[in-house]
Amino acid sequence: PGPILPYSPSSGCDWNRCSFCPERAERNPYVAIPVEQVILDLLHLVDRQKPVLIHLLDNAISPSLMKAISEHPPGVPWYGFARMTRHLTDPDFCLALKRSGCVMLKLGLESGDQTVLDDLQKGIHLDEASSALKNLKEAGIATYVYLLFGTPPEGLIEARKTLEFVVRHHECIGF
Repeated sequence: PGPILPYSPSSGCDWNRCSFCPERAERNPYVAIPVEQVILDLLHLVDRQKPVLIHLLDNAISPSLMKAISEHPPGVPWYGFARMTRHLTDPDFCLALKRSGCVMLKLGLESGDQTVLDDLQKGIHLDEASSALKNLKEAGIATYVYLLFGTPPEGLIEARKTLEFVVRHHECIGF
């Protein structure tokens, strides 16, 4: 128990291409605080507020920010949303995130069917998602995986593929 520090390094979404995204529909621009300033802010706030946990509130923590945090850890555990992208397929990157205090990443997978992902314009490849989940598990970082069922491009066959993906990766999915 203790105070949780919410911090928002950006607003909007740097991907901003998902067909169902409210950020895109509302034409919200992506605006990010410079990575160097985020690191300084976090170090200052941790020193001043003494939180037990940092919650990064971004729609998706950028890979450059994750890299900067791994190089300049805030000194307390942290978590937030991230996209399932190539950087998480690097086991060393995931281990560096863990060493920096990352305890969980919330990941919007949405579907276990590549055609659905492509139709939704997620920019996610299932082989990379699989690798990312395994690397995060190996590094000791919990995953909270978000799924969408009933999207326009999804039928019963595609929904079953999503369930099969989850079953195959159940040991790597915490929530």
